[in-house]
Amino acid sequence: MWRKFEEYLGPDLPPDKVLAAEFETLRACGLSRQKQGYLRSLCELVVSGGVDFDALPPGDEEAIAQLILIKGIGRWSAEMFLMFRLHRPDVLPVGDLGILNAVTKVYGFRKKPTP
Repeated sequence: MWRKFEEYLGPDLPPDKVLAAEFETLRACGLSRQKQGYLRSLCELVVSGGVDFDALPPGDEEAIAQLILIKGIGRWSAEMFLMFRLHRPDVLPVGDLGILNAVTKVYGFRKKPTP
């Protein structure tokens, strides 16, 4: 999906090009109607200046609180953004199913741990 999306839009994924894309074109890239709605909403915010990713607060929780105000962005997505785009080293997505399963298995817990 990502490869198709990037091939169509280019590696920089310009928001204005996303907004100009036809529904069926994005559908062919693998984006459902709901994902397209979230993506278009995000792109509109970027283009209008309604969100500035370079101006997020330095605190992780404060940045997450701002990001989850964006339609379609939940805590996990915000944490992934902080970790992989902003390279914040102290973010651990404790609600991530993969992490919960790994901790449960490695430590021999009978039930998944709470955060």
